[in-house]
Amino acid sequence: MDVADLSQRMRRFLHLGSRHSLEASYEPLSDSSIRLLTIKPSAKRTDKIVCELRTVAFDDHVRYRALSYVWGDPDETGLAVVNGKSCRFTLNLIEALRQLRESMYDHKTLEELPLWADAVCINQGDNDDKSREVPKMGRIYGNAAEVIIWLGPMADPDEEDPPEKGDRHNDDVFAELVPYLRSVAHVEAMTADTVAAKPSEHIMKANRRLVRDHLYYHNWFDRTWVIQEAVLAHAQPQVLFGRHVFGMGGLVALWFLLDIEESPFHWVWEDVYLRWQMYGRVWWARQQRQLRLAAAKAAATAETVESAERIVATELLDLFIAFGSLEASLPADKIYALLALIPYKSLPPHLTPNYDLPFRTVYHDYAQFVLQHTGNINIIAYFPPLGGDAPSWVPDFREQIENDRSGDSKGPGHVDISPDGLELTVLAYDLGECISVMSRPTEGVEYGIRGYPTRCPDLRDVAARVDQEIVTRTAELRGEDVNVVLEEWLGLPTSTTDPDLRPMWERARRELLHKPDGVGEEDDELRFWLKLATTAFNSFVTSTGLLLYYSYNNWGRLDPPAVGDRVVWVDGSHFAFVLRPVEGGKFRFVCCSEYCSDTLVDNAMERSGMEETTPFTLV
Repeated sequence: MDVADLSQRMRRFLHLGSRHSLEASYEPLSDSSIRLLTIKPSAKRTDKIVCELRTVAFDDHVRYRALSYVWGDPDETGLAVVNGKSCRFTLNLIEALRQLRESMYDHKTLEELPLWADAVCINQGDNDDKSREVPKMGRIYGNAAEVIIWLGPMADPDEEDPPEKGDRHNDDVFAELVPYLRSVAHVEAMTADTVAAKPSEHIMKANRRLVRDHLYYHNWFDRTWVIQEAVLAHAQPQVLFGRHVFGMGGLVALWFLLDIEESPFHWVWEDVYLRWQMYGRVWWARQQRQLRLAAAKAAATAETVESAERIVATELLDLFIAFGSLEASLPADKIYALLALIPYKSLPPHLTPNYDLPFRTVYHDYAQFVLQHTGNINIIAYFPPLGGDAPSWVPDFREQIENDRSGDSKGPGHVDISPDGLELTVLAYDLGECISVMSRPTEGVEYGIRGYPTRCPDLRDVAARVDQEIVTRTAELRGEDVNVVLEEWLGLPTSTTDPDLRPMWERARRELLHKPDGVGEEDDELRFWLKLATTAFNSFVTSTGLLLYYSYNNWGRLDPPAVGDRVVWVDGSHFAFVLRPVEGGKFRFVCCSEYCSDTLVDNAMERSGMEETTPFTLV
């Protein structure tokens, strides 16, 4: 798709439902009012959706339902009538409105309530309206009588793989599971070993494929907006999957029941909020609601503006790191979608949502705010640099990078940002110059396996290169035996999701010994060798004898270290920062190492005699 097609597609996406036909229905709103959509009953399920959009005041205490959903493909739309005018909305919203109508008026499984849905209740074609309404969304979801999570219609079995004789419609299959899901009231106390009175294995077996195909990879779990929508609901959000309604706790229980290891609720959190690591992003965030309320109270009672802003900046840093990998259609919404979770009123005026600002300006302003008030430069380790004309220390929040051994800083560092917001000066320990790098190969065999080098030389040469360029070089610098250095290299942590290097090298030695001419002929073997090679290719050594890794997961998203780069460490950080010299004695941020322990840094500093921090200015 070329740029023109993408631009046209985005314009359609932003103006769906608001262009021409609905403009007259959007009267300016006060800070204390919102728009609500009333869905009218119908004679048949297939009848066109007919709604009424009206303005109400929060003080009127109108009971309403707030919808948490994915907009869907802007090219797939359906018609609805709003205030007597025909309008087009994304098909996913049309299906949600149709199911809500049926559940309220036909099945009676949902209370008859007006609805708040962002695509309709915010004028998506008016940046001023969006800028006014987005700050209200925390209040909108917090005041709603019910938050409903729409996970789409109950799809029929795949026509290419028709059900065998005796199989039933997906709806009937899932219906047998719903009573149990509705009965789960206290998922907090549940573990995979303590689920009691669960449905029969027959029922679970029948549902595994359905859940895998239609819930497992649902886009709802990838949206940044759903965090505030789920967290701020005063009662447990309800899930609407097809015609079936059950609490969000039942959704968490569903993954325990079906034992799907890679579900969205089995993300493992390291060092941060370990109590909630089993339930994943959304459930974890909901449990932190009381912590967020405590932070809001602390900010409101802070004695100075500075202390209130420090509380807000710390909360933002936590949220950016925790939810940076989630998605948003508009780049600025990667930040704006999280603001309802912080003491929003303590934000400086220039940080309030403004959809007329370029997202690059938004990213720069927020990065500067967080760095100034927390002193924690770990934020730049979690995202690639924004690039372009932005300073190298400004993160690109659109894409979170993988630092598997990442964690919070133990304490704030010291940073200073120039008045023009272009230079960041940080006090750091100089770990020396990068003197040897196992660089990514530019020549060799083309393998074309995603996540691994595009080209790789004979994989049997990897061990020799590691020995010459990394192990032997480090041993010479330290005056140590090469076997001691090799042991350290084998024991360095490389990734929380991959095996350590030691068993990889042991297997490599065995296979080279027994079949030196046939290594990597099979696809599985090739993947193994490429993983080993890519790990090795990201090793680098500093002039102080520090041995580090650059994450192979981030090839193509970050520049690799190069000979001549400076490697520095900020007190309390879990990373070594790689800086590239530029004119005027300043530096450009390049990347971070994988996990860098205090012990490794202490040893490097002892070898170099470095005891004091040095100011480094990043541009």
